Amino acid sequence: MGYRSYTVQVENEKGKAIAQAWCRAYNVTDPANPVQVEEEYTNGSGQATFTELPDNAPVDVEIIWGKQTVWKRNVLSSSGATIDTAVLNTHVQNTDLYAKGYRTGTSFPGTPGTGEMFVRTDI
Repeated sequence: MGYRSYTVQVENEKGKAIAQAWCRAYNVTDPANPVQVEEEYTNGSGQATFTELPDNAPVDVEIIWGKQTVWKRNVLSSSGATIDTAVLNTHVQNTDLYAKGYRTGTSFPGTPGTGEMFVRTDI
């Protein structure tokens, strides 16, 4: 199996580089069951370079710093191309949480599954 590399640039809303942001890359071949494949921290210039991303799978990157969680979607396609068309935005929509294997709602499920992750949207 071959590997691909990808460098993500992390900046705040004012364009200032964020150092020591925690970046995790996920294989999202099955969006409901993403698999973490690599993690890196940003350097002083706000860059994190992944060097062991799968060469045959789509990849999303999660970026965490302070109280911010940001997703960069579809940074690499399954064909190997860097598509990087996603805008770096904070995502809190239910669809994004559900795509990562979370169910959401304003009350807990009546019949939860073992190990099921659930996010209350009204709290």
